[in-house]
Amino acid sequence: LRKEAEEEGRPQPNILGSTFHVYTMADFEAAYPGLKPRQFIDLLALSGDSSDNVPGVRNIGVKTAPAIVAAFGSAEEAVEACARGDVNVPDGVPK
Repeated sequence: LRKEAEEEGRPQPNILGSTFHVYTMADFEAAYPGLKPRQFIDLLALSGDSSDNVPGVRNIGVKTAPAIVAAFGSAEEAVEACARGDVNVPDGVPK
């Protein structure tokens, strides 16, 4: 990965000997089309992240979360729309 990053001119910082990927805007837009970087926290809030101990919302994963954030703009707006009854929430899902 380091050699590939160097060839592409992307930084690859070392943190305690490990390497992580620094996303450019192009990387983010390719991974999450139609979303803004500030909405990434909403994606994590909905889908969760076990490596960071973020539980997320049951039955919402990495495929559904971006669609929800794209449709409502944020996780908070999606929850408010459900609470108002503006969204058809399936039976058995807590409101």
